[in-house]
Amino acid sequence: MSDLCLGVDIGGTKTRVGVVTSTHRVLDVRESPTPVREGAQAVLAVVARLGRELRGRWVDVAACGVGTAGVVDPAGGMVVASTDTLLGWAGTPVVGELTTLLGLRVHIDNDVNAFALGEVAAGAARGRAHVLAVMVGTGIGAPSCWMDGCGAARTTTPVRSATSRSQGSAIAHAPAAAAATLRVSRRDRRWPRGTASAPGTP
Repeated sequence: MSDLCLGVDIGGTKTRVGVVTSTHRVLDVRESPTPVREGAQAVLAVVARLGRELRGRWVDVAACGVGTAGVVDPAGGMVVASTDTLLGWAGTPVVGELTTLLGLRVHIDNDVNAFALGEVAAGAARGRAHVLAVMVGTGIGAPSCWMDGCGAARTTTPVRSATSRSQGSAIAHAPAAAAATLRVSRRDRRWPRGTASAPGTP
């Protein structure tokens, strides 16, 4: 079985798709502006186009991992909440849509969680048992990450679901002055205005 995967980063400014090995080596990358005002299908179409371009060169890609802005339910494969930076992104079943578009197994997580896990696996936090990662981009996010008893890295996430097995309390994105002007699209109305993303409930 191939050890190649597509790694996808969907942000509020740009979308990047890379071919990555199981040893975390990035072999190739494609990038495009994220069509933030054109709706979810336009964003997914950009990911699919970049992914197909790469698969034209790397035919042995076996799976796809997606990190995206917004509050994500990895078990449900969807974006649960999002600011209006990405129009219509809340409620998007990203895993189902990209599985169809790319013909690959797809896993999704919040982009800052993915960043933290990447640093633990192969970056500045490699070998650390407990990590707090802060990512500053279009928004600001700060998940914590720890190693479980099996040696696997876990992150706190800003969403819980009935099927989630994550442990520990969820961490909210930091309040930001500009966030007060954003409308938060969400399925769960517990989450307030004035945060860059929605806080979870322990």
